[in-house]
Amino acid sequence: MGDIPHFNLPNNSMTEVENKLIVINSINGIQRNTTYLSDMLFNFQNILTDEDDIISSNICVMNAQFPVSFYTINETNNIFGISTNINLFQTFTIPVGNYNANTLIIKINSLITAGLISATFSFNSLNGKVSISGGVGVTSITFSSALSQFYKVIGSVFPISTGTNVLNMPYPLNLLGVKKLSIKSQLLGISSFESGTNQSITLSTIPNNNSPFTMISYENRSNLNKLIVRARKIDAIDIQIMDEDGNKVNFNNVPWTLTLVLENIRKINRPEIPNFTQLLQQQNELIPINEDNTGV
Repeated sequence: MGDIPHFNLPNNSMTEVENKLIVINSINGIQRNTTYLSDMLFNFQNILTDEDDIISSNICVMNAQFPVSFYTINETNNIFGISTNINLFQTFTIPVGNYNANTLIIKINSLITAGLISATFSFNSLNGKVSISGGVGVTSITFSSALSQFYKVIGSVFPISTGTNVLNMPYPLNLLGVKKLSIKSQLLGISSFESGTNQSITLSTIPNNNSPFTMISYENRSNLNKLIVRARKIDAIDIQIMDEDGNKVNFNNVPWTLTLVLENIRKINRPEIPNFTQLLQQQNELIPINEDNTGV
């Protein structure tokens, strides 16, 4: 993206700040991942034009309202696989939804029972960990998340196996779900940083500690959350909303709203004020002078 531009203004130049509110509602955008509503394009006219008097442009999220309509177990983390020494490897898909430890274990056991896998999942409420116990004749168990991120939920690694009748997950069950929403935009030409990916196009991050089916209400209370806009012309804004693992959030067709503030710093020229010498010269030009160098 390059270094932050530095501008040297003429002595007779001043600046003024122009703020533009950009109110975005997901129901007005172009859906680029259907009813997920987390990859949207919004067409505008002349939000930002390439004008010579614009010194720099900055943008920030002023406020946002997001429904907690996404699920703890979703399309990115709802598939797992299991095999034993007497059962071939099978994959299972957990129906998306919000689960607690008990309801999740019950659902998993119903799936593997229907699949005729000789094993049972259980949850230890003392250490928060899940274990798999094999049935009669089982001497080895292999667990895998297949192609999903279910291993992060169940407290496993990818994959995990044991040569005994019991497979203990090494880490606690994690049903915290989406803890943070990252708002990203490519067309604004912004630059930020994230661990793991280094440079990023993240406009803002919003924490989520709300209960399911409530609303996340965010309000920007800091003047430090501005990002430099490197695009010189903007006629459309793209918005992607992702979780902390880089997955696009599924809002399940429940709309959200977002308000941005685009700040343009403009150069304005002020009239040049004459100095004292210039004023004297102007005054002398107005006073008639006699031949003896005295005034009239």
